Amino acid sequence: MSAKNTTKEKATEQETAGDKERICFVVMPISDQEGYEKSHFKRVYEHLIKPAVIKAGLTPVRADDEYKTNNIVLDIIRKIIESDHVICDLSAKNANVFYELGMRQAFDKSITLIKDNKTPRVFDVSGIRTIDYDENLRIDNVQIKIDEIANSIIQTLIHHNSDSIENSIIKQLGIKAAKPAEITEISPDTQLILDSLSNLNKQIQIQESIRENTSSKIIFKILSDKAVIINGTRIDVGGYVMRNTERVGEILRLDPKNQVIYIKATDKRMPTQLPFHIFLDPTDYYYDDGLPF
Repeated sequence: MSAKNTTKEKATEQETAGDKERICFVVMPISDQEGYEKSHFKRVYEHLIKPAVIKAGLTPVRADDEYKTNNIVLDIIRKIIESDHVICDLSAKNANVFYELGMRQAFDKSITLIKDNKTPRVFDVSGIRTIDYDENLRIDNVQIKIDEIANSIIQTLIHHNSDSIENSIIKQLGIKAAKPAEITEISPDTQLILDSLSNLNKQIQIQESIRENTSSKIIFKILSDKAVIINGTRIDVGGYVMRNTERVGEILRLDPKNQVIYIKATDKRMPTQLPFHIFLDPTDYYYDDGLPF
């Protein structure tokens, strides 16, 4: 059988391996990064990565998408290890991205690496092909890169289980890949650790969010220990933080010094502290006093 026919058969296997949805987990900076405009990486995901993944026939999933369990950290680890493919955007040299890339590589699973043209090449992964894209997302370049990334995903999925070492540090080193253990049940101790990690991650995200939004104009006036006015909106203890017409949580305490609102979250995945600046965009979070009209 010719190599050409073998490649075609592998491609067919990839396309017709049942009707199971194939997942491509996207590892990239989630929060705003220094040196980039606000929501830059959200635009990269929506206008470059997501279309490329869909064109390759996979379903894109990002770390901040909806999860079915409260163990967000565990969900992310599972997605890194178990997804059919992973795209890593190395732009801005985000530490979390490299940590998750290392985890994926340890199990010798298929990956596609990309980065913007302002980020220097990283020596540690220089042996793996990396696709560069225009950080400005110029429309005349974006479609070309969508096609290039989609083709890279398809070809990597076809050839990954062969002897090709192009996208595998494990194969380049000639060592054995890690094997995920069969875990059917989480022990109480493990659950406690996962919950603690999840809560710590939430607090880190809150602090990062506060730092990233210090440039936004927040004007507030303290009325009492139970009421403040934030950008013209009165916020009272006992009222509710709303999002998409649903209650996120009841306001328990106000901390004007640190510009933080403490809430009793209605969803366990929500943090119990929210920064004042969430009310700067009324199309996202907003305040409701809970009183009838």
